[in-house]
This record gives sequence, structure tokens and C-alpha cells, in this order.
Amino acid sequence: MCDLMNVILEGEAKQKAQTEEELYKIPYIPNAVEGVSVAVKNVGADDLIIVSRIDKEAPWLQGFYLDLLRNRGFFKETGVRDDPDHVKFCHYREEKGIICYVQKITIAMDDRTAVHWSIGRAHCQKTPPGLSLQHMRQMSDVELDHPPHGLRRILFRPDPIDRRLHEQWPDGITIINSWPEVLMYLGWRK
Repeated sequence: MCDLMNVILEGEAKQKAQTEEELYKIPYIPNAVEGVSVAVKNVGADDLIIVSRIDKEAPWLQGFYLDLLRNRGFFKETGVRDDPDHVKFCHYREEKGIICYVQKITIAMDDRTAVHWSIGRAHCQKTPPGLSLQHMRQMSDVELDHPPHGLRRILFRPDPIDRRLHEQWPDGITIINSWPEVLMYLGWRK
């Protein structure tokens, strides 16, 4: 599972954008396209998913992000599948944890500590309204009280707040600050 903003696309540029034209110029994180391409070659296109949280107040962002990636040729260049099974959107960070359980994800890369906590054991109590832990268990045969077996969590380029949160519960979460470091950590070759 790979996050979109701050892992593939530069989130700070999105925050600074004042016009739609500026939004379409959001740059990629350095080496992200190459890194995602290498990930697809190593895990396979069927097993790589991008999950992005979008604000409930801005549902148009889902279409915007898909258009942006399509217009730049991201899917063709990286090999990521351009369909709802491989590019998912949610409204709550905790939903990313649920997706990891349901999809039996073994590598999760996100810039937010809360996402990694939602994947970790006993951190699924904060579920989106209307989605209880019991319901989550019905969605998957994975035991939700423990992370999926063999899960590797990468906290990618965390901001100072997320870095401090990580210090409160660092167990099983590795901070990595660049795509080349990610590829080296995972032992993936180009």
C-alpha cells in the first residue's frame, strides 16, 4: 500500500496552490515514479495499491488526482493498474488500516503516523462512524487485533509532528526519507 500525497506527489505544493492550474503542476516527490516502477516490478501490478485520503468536503479531489496521474502518463510509466481495485480513496486515515487488513498488505508506506497506528495491533478502535470493529472483522478473515503477518511499515518523510508521534509508539515502523532509501531497505533492484 502506497500513499499518494507526500509519498508520490508533493503535498506541500498542493497546500500552496491557489489556482487549478497550479494544482495541475504539483510535482512528484523526487524519484517517486522510478521507485513506484521498481515496486511494481518487485511485487507485481496486481499486488500494488495506492490509497489516498481525501477530505469529505472535497470529493472532487478523487477525479482530480486520477486525471492528474493519467495526464502525466503515471500509470503507463509505472505499471500501476488504473482501476478502483488498485487506486483507492477514503475519508479517514483509519480506513487505510482497514484496507491493509482486507487486502492482506505486507508493505505499507505513508507519511502519517496515524495511518501506521491504524494498521498496528489494538489500534483499530478508532473506526470511521458506522464501521465497528465487529464489522471490520466480517470484511476479512484477517485477525484485526494484530498486524498482517510479515507487515513492514514505512513512515515516509514524516513532518515534525508525525515524527514526534512516532516516538510515542515506534514499534515496527521504520522512518525512511527518500525513494532510493526505500528501495535499498526493501532490497529491490531497478
